[in-house]
Order: sequence, then C-alpha cells, then structure tokens
Amino acid sequence: METFYRRGIKARYTCITDPERKHLPKDIHSIHYCSPKDEAMRGTLADMSVPLVRPENGKAVFSENHKYVLLAGLGSYTGTYMVEELNIWLKENNKDFMSICSIPFRFEGDLRTKHAERLKNKLQSLPNFKYFELDILMEKFGEKSFPKGLKIAADEMYKLFKYEIEKQS
Repeated sequence: METFYRRGIKARYTCITDPERKHLPKDIHSIHYCSPKDEAMRGTLADMSVPLVRPENGKAVFSENHKYVLLAGLGSYTGTYMVEELNIWLKENNKDFMSICSIPFRFEGDLRTKHAERLKNKLQSLPNFKYFELDILMEKFGEKSFPKGLKIAADEMYKLFKYEIEKQS
C-alpha cells in the first residue's frame, strides 16, 4: 500500500492491520485490528481457529460505490481472514474490487502456507483475485534477502495492479 501511495496512485487509503503501524503517512487511515491470540502459544500467535469479526469501523470503508483494491499477505490471521471476508462481502454487494495477495515464503512455516493455500484455492476462480508466490518471485530475481524480498513483493503488487487497471481501460 505504501508503494502505491509513494508512486502517486490517487486514492483513499485505509490500512487494516495487526500490529499497529504508527509510521504511516497522515493521508493513510489506519484501523488497528487486534487478532485473537492463541493462549496455548502464550498469546504470541494469532488463533486461526477463531472466526473473523470484521471491525465495526472497517465496514464504513466499503460503504460507497468506489473501486476497491485489497492488498494482503496471506497466511496470517488478519491478511487471510480479512481478504476472505471482504472478497465474499464485496462480491455479494456488487462492489467493484480486486484483490492482490502474496503467498508466504516457505521459511514462514507450513501453517502459514496451509492457510494461504486454502484461501488461494477458495478464491482463485474469482476473476478479480490475483496472487503470486513470494518464493517464486525471489527465485525469479535471484534474491535471498528478506527485506529486499518484501520490496520486490510490493513492486510486484504494484505491477499487477497497473496491468489489471490498464486491461480494464
């Protein structure tokens, strides 16, 4: 999202995030979403067995008839469940939207990959759901650095967005 903002894409930006991201520019509205914590893991990881409750203040973000672009890294609670919920809700409410998501790196663990793959399989038949796998992207660019990989991923989301927008024109 910050890549889109820095590149001057004219939009209203809202970030629904856990953890809170206080460094965001003032033009980016931030909704802190605290995912339920798994007490068996000493409250350090999100409890993926708990269904999502969409934040009340998050519903208003999608009330108007705009084009919405959802950007998310899948595999964790907030990214996976928000994208799932919002794709279904936006489709049911005939909103104009697209989702661009990333499938986590292998080193992030089997559980994250499992959650991401489940959602990818569920949504990949929707024409407005786009995704890419971070490991494949890193291999393509011959990159091994995690921070550089995240920048490459942000650039890939931007490229997918531009391609889809140009295709629709």
